[in-house]
Amino acid sequence: MVKAIKTADEMRGGIRSARFSSWLHVHLNLRRGSIIVGLVCTALAIFYAEENWRGRRAWENYRVKLISKGVVFDWHALMPPPVPDDAENFAMTPLVAALFDFAPGTYAPRDTRAYARASMFGHLGEPFRNSVDPVPDWAEGRRIDLAEALQLVHKQKVRAVAETRPGSVELPSDRKSEAFALLNALEEMSPILAELRDASARPKSRFNLNYNEKEHWNLAEPHLDLLRRVSVILALRASAELMVDKSEQAAEDLELILSLANTIRDVPLGGSQWTRNLLLGHARHVIWEGLADHRWSDDQLEGFQSQLKQINLVNDAKARLRLERATGDHLFELVREKPSIVKGWFGPGFMAWMRSFSIQSRPSGWLADDRIYYHRLCEKVERGLDVQAGHIQPGLINHAGHGGALSFPIHALANVLIEGPTDILVDAAFAQTMINQTILACDLEHHQLRHHQLPERLDELGGKPERDVITGEPLKYRRLDESRFTLYSVGWNEVDDGGVIATNGAAKTADPTHGDWVWPAYPRK
Repeated sequence: MVKAIKTADEMRGGIRSARFSSWLHVHLNLRRGSIIVGLVCTALAIFYAEENWRGRRAWENYRVKLISKGVVFDWHALMPPPVPDDAENFAMTPLVAALFDFAPGTYAPRDTRAYARASMFGHLGEPFRNSVDPVPDWAEGRRIDLAEALQLVHKQKVRAVAETRPGSVELPSDRKSEAFALLNALEEMSPILAELRDASARPKSRFNLNYNEKEHWNLAEPHLDLLRRVSVILALRASAELMVDKSEQAAEDLELILSLANTIRDVPLGGSQWTRNLLLGHARHVIWEGLADHRWSDDQLEGFQSQLKQINLVNDAKARLRLERATGDHLFELVREKPSIVKGWFGPGFMAWMRSFSIQSRPSGWLADDRIYYHRLCEKVERGLDVQAGHIQPGLINHAGHGGALSFPIHALANVLIEGPTDILVDAAFAQTMINQTILACDLEHHQLRHHQLPERLDELGGKPERDVITGEPLKYRRLDESRFTLYSVGWNEVDDGGVIATNGAAKTADPTHGDWVWPAYPRK
């Protein structure tokens, strides 16, 4: 009995000893683990602190160098200077000024009737929505559909008088009759167009935007939609005028489109420059229609060329790049202050989430490295822009735009933001190429008017024919017959594709980064 009791006591003691040993083992492991975690956290804290200090110091030193090179960080300094005399300012014509005349401290128009007059003029579509643009896509090589334009104008008139009866206008059966009907339908717009024509003679233009906004992307630009709608109306009217042998009136409308495009030349904001290129496209289309039907005189052609030669989109791209660079730098500052704002910037998907997460979780010193890298990429992109020669080199620009060395996660933001400057130069190169082609097409028309046939080679035109913005060499030209030709640039891919336009897959729209940039062939008669 005593032996059994001793054995039980020994067993209980062994259990207590095993429990104590297990507890001690767990305690020691937890203590060891907490020490390891503490050491890791301390190491991370030291690493982050060191990287943040190093990155901040590197950025401060680099920023001083950028300032010495003339890099501008405040977008306000890149905006057009004030125009002191309203009588010299196109933007102060009553139609346009009403869009910016608000009650103090509000965005409520003081004169609602004048505001409505401007905001509703020229709408071809549902009110307060994006208006329809019936000018065909440039690459399609089609004349403006006057019947479609007449339908659109008619529908807008029906909405304007609140008429609810369904129905459509009875369209003429031939293009000339359509032209007369369209001119008649557009006649009521003549007073406003005349006001803009008079105002376009003013030597300066500065729209009354709220330049006190902290971020330039918050600027309201209601005048851009008005300019676009006016340009569409002028292009429709000019196309109809050409059809009824009113080339002088068509030339006046064309010149007004070019003047309106010039009013936003000095505003480097993306919306303004996109609108400017759109207006230049409308003017180019009207010139193309007149050339296709040999409607322009020598004097008119010379007038167009004189105006077009004053347009230098390669030079203007420099101002856009400066603003884009300042914008990108400001985004780095916003991310530094609040890293979580990058959520949603990169779209859906795991890789987009990873990019966003890496930016939010990395040391702020890495963001400074990313910022420095962004400015270096901008400098590389700018090396592909030769303003003096009017030359843009896609090879240099694409190399910079694709980064180069380390990109993830240290340069995760820079390699995304550099797409902006690259796109700016693609747009500028394409638009200037189209301007150069238009000037050259006018030269070819001059030659045909005088010699009743096209030249075999461009050097027969005399002087220096317009150059390819991409190569710096003469544009590619091939005569097809006495009145038809092929004219093109090798385009952004710098490869001569024989005058073939590349399209964006299912969208069937021209892809400016592939294929050639082609002057559309004239329709066969």
